[in-house]
Amino acid sequence: MTSLSLLVLFTGCATSPPKPLLTAGQRQAFAEVIREAQAEGAESEPPEAARLLREAKSEFEYGQRLPKYPERARGILAKAQSDAEAALRMARRRHQEQAAAAQLDRHDLATASAITP
Repeated sequence: MTSLSLLVLFTGCATSPPKPLLTAGQRQAFAEVIREAQAEGAESEPPEAARLLREAKSEFEYGQRLPKYPERARGILAKAQSDAEAALRMARRRHQEQAAAAQLDRHDLATASAITP
């Protein structure tokens, strides 16, 4: 190989765009989970969900800033997605428990009203 061929080969590698850390679909999926978690109240209750949601947002921002370490960044971004989904599940469970408790309270109240003369 001539030195010109090597120069062209190395220049071609250096100028090719790096593989993106996330696809547009992955970014959108993360944003959607965050929106759903916030709508379910995960930013405040339960406390574990709030902590996980904060960590997920932080991990997501940090992971995007590691283009020199793509495998590490992808691992951090996957953890961010997992944490956001866990926060959403916790918030939904809390919401369902509160709804069930309210339904039980209404039932108890109706039963007590029917019994008292």
